[in-house]
Order: sequence, then structure tokens, then C-alpha cells
Amino acid sequence: MSRHPAVKPLVFLSAGGTAADVLGFIEDINHLELRFDPIGFLDDAPAKRGATLCGLPVLGALPDFTRFKDAMFVNCLGSSSNFWRRGRVVESLGIAPERFATLVHPSAVISRHASLGPGAIVYPYAFIGSGTRVGHQALVMSHASINHDVNIGEYAIVASGAVILGKVTLGVHSYVGAGASIRQGLTVGEGSLVGMGSVVVRDVERNSIVVGVPARHTGVTGAVDA
Repeated sequence: MSRHPAVKPLVFLSAGGTAADVLGFIEDINHLELRFDPIGFLDDAPAKRGATLCGLPVLGALPDFTRFKDAMFVNCLGSSSNFWRRGRVVESLGIAPERFATLVHPSAVISRHASLGPGAIVYPYAFIGSGTRVGHQALVMSHASINHDVNIGEYAIVASGAVILGKVTLGVHSYVGAGASIRQGLTVGEGSLVGMGSVVVRDVERNSIVVGVPARHTGVTGAVDA
């Protein structure tokens, strides 16, 4: 059966937990308007070759994206242990930014005065306030609350339940852990990690790890050596 031209095949970069999460709410997006046809995953892990996830196959390694001329892609790379690789891997492959699908769950509340970059992903029940900019391929997870005039850098991850108060800046490739809070007006530097449940009350230098209440510097991320 042929695919309607308005419906785009969708290929996920990584066959991990984030991909399973996002695949799980594609159906909700399509319920409002049929837009995407998920066809599978690309993953460099040898153990995942020929495997399936949520009923869809792993179609090859990341460089095999060239086989999918008409597909859109979803950047599901990165975790708290290697989040700084999200953008570096994609840029090394040379996939054009416009090939990435912007995915917003219907239950998310996003101000009409906010902006989302290409390839941004917003999970169910997230809130994004007025004047906030979400950079391309950034990821905002479920129940995250991002207040007004926040600047979320490219490829950044805001995990579930995080609270980002007004006029905060999150650097490129930064990661805010689940349930963390960041006081208004602060900056979290590029490549930095805010540990889950932490409360940030002062600026975070680039490539730093901060944890605790209040959050304290405990080390540097792998982005330093990457």
C-alpha cells in the first residue's frame, strides 16, 4: 500500500529508552493529524543489529541514514552519561537540520510566544512559557516546567519534572536531571550536567557537574575530553 505524500517516514537515531518514549506518543500526534509513519531505528551498537524495539526493527547503523532519502529523523541520542554527543554525532554524519522532525505531544502547553527549533522534542505534559526559545534538537521531557524567557541551547536535555525559572540560559549540550530546579536568571554552561533533584542557586561553569541542595560542583563531564 502506498504512503500518502503528506505522511513522512520517520527513522529514530538510537534504539534506546528515549526512542521508545517518543515512539510511544507518535500515535497521539497522528491522532490529531496523520503526519508520521515510524519505520525503525538506526543504532551503532552491534548487539542491536537485527533486533526490534516496540515492534519496529533496527534498520542498521547511524551512517545508514543515507538509505532513507525521503525519511525524517528523530535525534534520540544521549543520556546522562553521554549527553554531549547528541549534536556531535549528528553533525559528524552531515544530516541536514531540516531532515529532523519537530515533535510536540498534544498535551504539552507551549506559549504562542515561545519558539521551537527544528527537531526539538517536547514530551507529554511539559510547559514552556512566553518568550522561551528551545534550540534545535533539544529535548524537553514529561512534566518539565520551563518559565518565561528561558534560552535552551541546541541539543540540550531537560529531564522529567525539572523546573526552570524565568530568564535562565541552558548552554548547548547541557543536561538538567529529573526533578532539578534552577533559580531565575542563572546560566548553566555548555556541556554541563545538573544532577537529578538538585537545586541550582548560582551559575554553573561549562562542562561542570553540579549536584545537591544547594547544587555544588563535583567534577567535570566527558565533554571536556570529547
